[in-house]
Amino acid sequence: MMPKRDLLRYWPRQEDVVACVKTDAEASSEAVALAVHQPMRFNRRLIGGDASSLVPCDEHELLRVFIQKNLPDGRVIVPIVGSSGIGKSHVVRWLDTQLRHMEGRDLRVVIRIPKGTSLKGVLGILLKDLQGPQYDQYRQELLRAQAELDVKESAGLLCEMLAQTIEGFGEEAKEKLIENPSDRDADERIAFCRTDMLPTLLRNQVFREQHFVRNLDGSDGVITRLVEQLTEGRVAGLEDDRQHQFRPEDLVFSDRIDRDGLSRAEIRVLSQFDREDRRVIATRILNSALDEAKQRLLRLDPTVSDLFNAVREQLLREQKELVLLIEDFAVLSGIQKQLLQVVIKEAFRDGRQVLCTMRTALAYTTGYMDTATVLTRANVEYRIPDEPGSEEEILARIERLVGAYLNAARFGQSALEKVWDSADRPENWVPRFEASVEHEARATLDEFHSSVDNYDFFPFDVQAIRELSREGCIQHGRLVYNPRFVIQNVINKVLVQRDLFERDQFPPAGFGAQGRPLPARVVEEVKRRVPIGELDRYLGFLAYWCGFPSALSEIGPIGSRVFQAFGLDKDRLSRGVQFLPPVTPPTRSATGTPTSQQENERPRSNQDPIEAKWENLLNAWRGGHDLPQVEANQLRKWVADSLKLFVDWDWDLYRPLKDVKGTDIDSWREHIHVPKAAGHSGRAADDPLTMVAICEDSALLDTTASASIQSALMAVIRFHAVHNGSWDYAGAEADMPRYSAFIEGIAGRARTFVRSRYFKSDWDPIPALVQGLLTGARALGVEQATKDKNHASLIQALFETIPSSTPPAVQVQGTNADTTGWSEFTDALKRCRRVGTKELRDQPSWQGHLLDLVGARQGQADTVHAINVLRLKPAIDQTISSWEFNASLPTQPGVVSYSAFRAVYQEIKRLSTAVPKAQQGLRDWHEEIKAWIGNDFEKDSLYRELKETIEGARDSGIAVGLDSKGLLQLLDDFRNAKVMPAYQDAAKLDSAAPRGLVITILGRDHQSAVRICQQLHTRLDAFLGAIEGELANEALMYGEDPIKEAVNSLTAEAKALDQMLERVGAL
Repeated sequence: MMPKRDLLRYWPRQEDVVACVKTDAEASSEAVALAVHQPMRFNRRLIGGDASSLVPCDEHELLRVFIQKNLPDGRVIVPIVGSSGIGKSHVVRWLDTQLRHMEGRDLRVVIRIPKGTSLKGVLGILLKDLQGPQYDQYRQELLRAQAELDVKESAGLLCEMLAQTIEGFGEEAKEKLIENPSDRDADERIAFCRTDMLPTLLRNQVFREQHFVRNLDGSDGVITRLVEQLTEGRVAGLEDDRQHQFRPEDLVFSDRIDRDGLSRAEIRVLSQFDREDRRVIATRILNSALDEAKQRLLRLDPTVSDLFNAVREQLLREQKELVLLIEDFAVLSGIQKQLLQVVIKEAFRDGRQVLCTMRTALAYTTGYMDTATVLTRANVEYRIPDEPGSEEEILARIERLVGAYLNAARFGQSALEKVWDSADRPENWVPRFEASVEHEARATLDEFHSSVDNYDFFPFDVQAIRELSREGCIQHGRLVYNPRFVIQNVINKVLVQRDLFERDQFPPAGFGAQGRPLPARVVEEVKRRVPIGELDRYLGFLAYWCGFPSALSEIGPIGSRVFQAFGLDKDRLSRGVQFLPPVTPPTRSATGTPTSQQENERPRSNQDPIEAKWENLLNAWRGGHDLPQVEANQLRKWVADSLKLFVDWDWDLYRPLKDVKGTDIDSWREHIHVPKAAGHSGRAADDPLTMVAICEDSALLDTTASASIQSALMAVIRFHAVHNGSWDYAGAEADMPRYSAFIEGIAGRARTFVRSRYFKSDWDPIPALVQGLLTGARALGVEQATKDKNHASLIQALFETIPSSTPPAVQVQGTNADTTGWSEFTDALKRCRRVGTKELRDQPSWQGHLLDLVGARQGQADTVHAINVLRLKPAIDQTISSWEFNASLPTQPGVVSYSAFRAVYQEIKRLSTAVPKAQQGLRDWHEEIKAWIGNDFEKDSLYRELKETIEGARDSGIAVGLDSKGLLQLLDDFRNAKVMPAYQDAAKLDSAAPRGLVITILGRDHQSAVRICQQLHTRLDAFLGAIEGELANEALMYGEDPIKEAVNSLTAEAKALDQMLERVGAL
């Protein structure tokens, strides 16, 4: 048995993992970054050339280009582009290190702007090295800009600056369109940059307060988030979560925004952004304006460009070069335009050098930079590809990177920094970690293998690295080489669990992703061989360290010491198994689902094609992928066939099933619920309209439970599809009990379902639908539903979608709980209506049902062109005559959606008893207010009197310990609340009030006024009671006439003194 302490020396300590394994290059120390540095691959693209003509190169070629001499323009621009996390910042840091150790370093002034820096921080970097009076003017301007940067104030100002910039775009576009009438970009800008379009939205105070600067929920609006970049940086190592650009979803405006204060023109502008394509165009224009708008906000134009010109002139005099290294161009938003002007400015004028040579490397994320700005001057672009080579090449690069990080973390940051500080050159300085361990431990490490750099892989092996990479290094469905993905989803996924390894609990149960479970036959076989408490650990180990085997016969190449290192026993799995020779596994798609050319598993050579196909489909299904509808329907048919064979339906139904029209089991196939599959009309496993469920949806999340389900389904498939209803095949003795147990488990529910379905009654559903929809519209505050004599308005109310703001429950006096049931009643009414503009096909709303009955469509199209008013009018008249739920519904089942409709109608009918309760609650509140402040109160006068009372008590010191501030705030809320409309409406709710009027009043949003009044009444009574008590205490202490009592007391004391003096004189 190997000593665990020896292996622990090769598993980096947690503090060293934290210090050395960071997701962002700028977060690591220079020594660590260089120790894990891997050869980089770039595609060198000629700007303006063929986009498909890419020349591969490495970082050394990039460095040679960057430091080339004899520059005719006195400048070098190296754009570095790639996706997030691909290593752009690392390249910039690597360049910085090389430049500081190369010949001529004393003749270079290097300015590096780290990723995550705020614009305020960028200005600080520029200020740091500006020494001397020649820079005083620029220093003062930068200091001013730094001091004036404030997020709260800047957000509103940026709205205005954006509006001004966009209006300028519009004017420029008009001139461009005159020159070129076919200029589509100019045409778009004219449409969106008009004063009454985007500028109007940006300047409107409602939109600023409820969308751009702040959201309705109090969170930061999009403009505030964009302004954060000016003042807020991000600590190295943390994800830069700041927003640097507009996104189309930023122009989706909440329905809750107060539109009462908007003009018709503003509402019309708002409606323009309901379409996604228009939001995309507007977003592009806003992003084009963002840098210039921030520049106007900062008022630094032309300070930055003039500053760099002055610096370059000075450096020319000192015969030095200026090097600008930008790790993320997005952080410079606000001075980007000026900085680009600096970068592209030539050093020569009229054949004479007037500025020092400038070398710039700027990194940016794919799609961020407009290539027309600077790239044309750079001539080339260095793109870091996401897929540098074949899958095998990508995996090899990932393995090498993992090995480098393991080696660095074993040393730790401090040890590496000491070695780096003493190194003569920035190449070939990284030592290889070696510890003195026992022979058995060394043999174990060897079985885990090592990287091409001879760095030990433990606690990984090659298979574990590759399987984790196939799950975590995926972009757009393909394997990519992305260092951030490797660190987050491969290295840290294992290294952070060192403590579990120490306790013999690694890999833990549930290790890895649930989206790619082992094949069911492997899970079932392992379950037979290992203790149940260790099953999940074995399954996790097999999935990763054994390379996701399709059978136990494939684990032969994995050494027994690899098992033993994690406290597992290979013999348990290998007993009686004939190992196959190592086979290169077929290429899997990124997510583990089968591809058209290659399957997720290696099929056995003698396996039937149908069986192989279904094993792969069900494996992917267990891993979280939807089962295609065609295959799901086929599976339902096989299950239905099994039920027909298993149940004696003639006996069960007391009559032959075939004699009852429409009650053949095959006609109910779609009522068989298959999780994560279409074809069952959206019904859940426990839906009353579901005949049987293959399993609960949650069962698919359990590796062992889903494996048992797959084994049972494969038994069904082999019996019906592969062997044509025969049990005469190899393995049938194992399939038969699985088959029988599965079908018997679902047969009881199938019997109940079929027995209850014989007849369909003829009835008119329109009255019941109209009652629910029209009463719901009135109760939910739809104005059209209150116009009893206007049938056009009432019909419109029937089809209104759920309002964005519906009245809450009318609460009983003295409590915050809805004891009337009004809230539950209105919630039930909401469920009858559409939420959006489109109808769900599988679960139509009551409005959808009603349109199916009275709407006129063209063919089978969805659009309703007309409504049969004659069929609606009687039902509407019946509803408004009583506003009761009194429709008669058949008790026998009918069409698929009927049972759900009937259940909802009965629920609404039961909950409608909330109407008189809520009526009484509002009426009681009216009486409370009347008794409290009278019937003809004047709210403003009452407000002033109460305020003077509260403030007087507070100022006199008798309100100590009482919440005067909170009471005054509540009083302000009372002043602003719509108390009088609520009070006047409540006065109408006597016992004789018509039910329609009652529902109309309850449907208005009076609850906030009711709640504020009740709270004010309660708290004010408590406050005044406390004040009266305090005054009473003072009266007891000082008496009714404290001055008179003081005089009497002094008189008595004087008499006593006089008597005492007389006695003294008598002596």
